[in-house]
Amino acid sequence: MEDPEELAFKERIRDVIQANGKAPLLAKKTGIPLGTLNKYVAMRSIPSVTNAAKIAAAVGVSLEYLATGLKVISPDNGTGWEGVEDRMALEIRPAGTSELYERLFIAVERAYKDAKQTAPSHRIARATGEVMDALRERVGDIRDQRVVDAVIPIVLEDLSNTLLEAQEKPGSGKRTA
Repeated sequence: MEDPEELAFKERIRDVIQANGKAPLLAKKTGIPLGTLNKYVAMRSIPSVTNAAKIAAAVGVSLEYLATGLKVISPDNGTGWEGVEDRMALEIRPAGTSELYERLFIAVERAYKDAKQTAPSHRIARATGEVMDALRERVGDIRDQRVVDAVIPIVLEDLSNTLLEAQEKPGSGKRTA
């Protein structure tokens, strides 16, 4: 049986490809082979983080949306979400958080590697969303770069500890959400 989160990720990939025109046009925009895009539309394949990021950038959605289904509108990304609004949750976030999310995504990916764990891109993105949520809980104003920079190591250490604890559990080796 397919993981429901993975299935939802595949559906969002399919939906944004279909909502934004033809796959051949997207193939030209992203450099992803047409055959690969067609596999994503047919939900026979799941994109790598790199391909998911290329698709997100080309169609004007966030990588966070593709991974979690959370539609994010901020002054720095504006429009480009037409066609799939009915399948999305909505969150308003301040300008500049797309860069913060990308920075956290890279750090979370590194934390998984440091813990010698592999995870599909949608799991990394979900964990990044959880780290972002933890950061928001601890920081009064997410736009306060000095405070954010001070708190990021703390929330990433919490993630690393969780990953290491999961690895120590007999028969586990994986973090459970």
